[in-house]
Amino acid sequence: MQVNLLLDKQKNRIIVAEAIEKATELCSAGRFNDAKETLKAAHFIVFTSPTKDDPLCVALLKEITTSMEKIKDPNVYRTGNFSFFFFFC
Repeated sequence: MQVNLLLDKQKNRIIVAEAIEKATELCSAGRFNDAKETLKAAHFIVFTSPTKDDPLCVALLKEITTSMEKIKDPNVYRTGNFSFFFFFC
C-alpha cells in the first residue's frame, strides 16, 4: 500500500504536538521521566516514518530533541518555559 506523504507529514505534526502537550503536563506534575518517554516515543514514530527526511519532519525531530534536552534537568525546566517549544501547530 502506498503512503500519502502529505498525510504522513501532517500525522507526524499532530503526533509531535500531542506529545509535547502531554510532556508539558507531565513536567508540570513533576513526572519528568514520563515526559521524556512520551517525547522519545514521538521521536521514534517520526524518525521511522516515510517522510522523516522532509524539512518539516526534520524540524519536528529537532524540536523533540531540544525539548528532551530542556527537561533533562528538572531545575533547568523550572527556570524556563517549556510551552514555547512547539511552533508548528
